[in-house]
Amino acid sequence: AGDGLARARARAGAAGAEEGGETRYERMDLAMHERLRQGFLDIAARAPERCALVDARGDVARVRAAVGAVVADRLGIALP
Repeated sequence: AGDGLARARARAGAAGAEEGGETRYERMDLAMHERLRQGFLDIAARAPERCALVDARGDVARVRAAVGAVVADRLGIALP
């Protein structure tokens, strides 16, 4: 959760909270983010046919490829 929170806070800063960007989740403490993460992991474990876990710690290209692979597999299609 810490990695994701750091990315979200960086995005919020880059987007400019002064421009009216949403930052309420970024302002939550790490413990709250850990609880949210665990809740989503529990949902994914209970419904693997509905949910897929993708490691988002990589660079954009790697994460995009991982998401694309899940989508292609779930839909039974080849993506470009």
